[in-house]
Amino acid sequence: VAIEYLQGSEFTTVVDAVDQSSAALAIVLHGTDEEVDWMIGKLRRELSSSKVRDSHNLDAESHEQLWSQLCEFAADDTALAVTESRTVSSGCVSIINLVLEQHPDCAVQSHMGDGIVTMKLPEHSDAQVSDLVIKTLGPEARRHHGHVVILSAANAAELTTQSVWGEPSSPDFLIQKLREQFDPQRLINPGRFVYQ
Repeated sequence: VAIEYLQGSEFTTVVDAVDQSSAALAIVLHGTDEEVDWMIGKLRRELSSSKVRDSHNLDAESHEQLWSQLCEFAADDTALAVTESRTVSSGCVSIINLVLEQHPDCAVQSHMGDGIVTMKLPEHSDAQVSDLVIKTLGPEARRHHGHVVILSAANAAELTTQSVWGEPSSPDFLIQKLREQFDPQRLINPGRFVYQ
């Protein structure tokens, strides 16, 4: 089973229920025909008691097109920036809400089971990418035991090591302290570490 959260107009070619104001869950079920039919029935029964408006099965061609689109989502040369947040699964919803609150025109794909949220800012956005990652998304991701990185950006000159590689984890400052005591002049492996 794979479950993907989708929001953004670029998914409308395959999933007509998705636009900027609503979202969709794309769920892939694997197994024999009997198993898949049983899972679809159970899923529909469970979803009928929630606020889900509609559910439908994709034909084979649409299914392939959607999953191809999902695989290529982060590889967009026309986007202002593509960021990826990795948190515990429960952190995905707050990251998505924060992103859409500040940038309602962005596209979002989330593999919530693994805590991954990929966000794509459109090229016409006026967002400061490093500020978005460091000041807004970073603290929220750390609150959920995670981090945020920039996968690609149109204006690479604006990027910082912190926005590209994410925040150093807490033991890094201890490693730096030990390194300063052991090699105060930084003669061993100069320039080898990203955070110096």
